[in-house]
Amino acid sequence: MSAKELNTLYVGGDHCVAIFGNLLLMVARNDPEPSFARLLPLYLKRLKAQATGPLGFFVVVRADAPPPGEEARATLRSAFQTFNASMAFGALTLEMTGFVGASMRSVVNLLVLATRPTIPLKVFGSVNDAARWLIQTQPRAEEMSLSALVQIVESLKADYAAGTLRETRSGA
Repeated sequence: MSAKELNTLYVGGDHCVAIFGNLLLMVARNDPEPSFARLLPLYLKRLKAQATGPLGFFVVVRADAPPPGEEARATLRSAFQTFNASMAFGALTLEMTGFVGASMRSVVNLLVLATRPTIPLKVFGSVNDAARWLIQTQPRAEEMSLSALVQIVESLKADYAAGTLRETRSGA
């Protein structure tokens, strides 16, 4: 799989979303906007139309993202429930380091546990660790290499941070 196979669905002030293979990739830099709850089912519909087999998600929360507010936590709980109902596996990466990073990962782990996931779902501190786990966990791992996944996610993060990421235009 190559970067040409990346289909960018959304680029906004709070997050961006892309499809790569059977994965929904998201990079978040702020609390989700109110439209997120409405958009998530549309993202999943596009993923299901474009990919085959078990579907997964890979969310990266940038190091400069603020801790989620109360409204954002409710939105995230709802998102985890949606993912749990429609995905086969998922990983979240919170790139914060030190005490702040450990605290944020604890909060997110509690949010995840509160949704009682029935799918393999894990929280990480780095893209590399999350990508390695995803490749080992997903049923179609032979179709995606660790280096390709890490490269795509890092490229998505960089383009989003630079403001150069654009939505892919398609007839779908």
